[in-house]
Amino acid sequence: MMMSDLRRDYFVTRLVDLAEGAGANIEALFAETEAQARAQFEEEGIDPSRVSFLRFGKFRYQNQEHTTEVLLPEGEVSDAKLAEIEALFHETYEREYTYRLDAPVEMVGIHLVASAEVGKLTMAEQPLGDADASPAEKGRRVVDFALEGEHESVIFDGPSLKPGMEFAGPAIVEDPGTTIVINPRSSARVDAYGNVHIELGE
Repeated sequence: MMMSDLRRDYFVTRLVDLAEGAGANIEALFAETEAQARAQFEEEGIDPSRVSFLRFGKFRYQNQEHTTEVLLPEGEVSDAKLAEIEALFHETYEREYTYRLDAPVEMVGIHLVASAEVGKLTMAEQPLGDADASPAEKGRRVVDFALEGEHESVIFDGPSLKPGMEFAGPAIVEDPGTTIVINPRSSARVDAYGNVHIELGE
């Protein structure tokens, strides 16, 4: 999550028939929404020039209830592009519903995706230490491994496991974010990034 780019989605409802003059109206709506997005990113310290956009239109056949979202071609929306946009709608609609209609098409709104790249963290390797994992042990208890039956198992404290440590199942690693099960006859090791690798036994 910390390495994800920043993203905002903007949805604006606007009913527009795909007729002459509609291109300019749709382009103006996107331009207004993009300006709003740049301003919001700038308030958070993001250079507006770093913000990129994906434009989607939500279309339907006139007098129908259901809409279909279509990724619009790059560049400015103009009357010259309306036929291409309408063709994309027909293709997308037929792919989703298995048929198309010979009926007028209208736009019911836009969906603008605004995103900005953030600096990515670089994972740093840690030196591998002692293979002895006993310092991370927190106790023992009987665990039911279903097919393998019940076995007394070592319980490890996940945050206390260090790179280089190795141990064999049956074992349980209790971590604040997850629980890792190492079945009987399987083994585990902690790599230089803190990942637990499990080698399955036969």
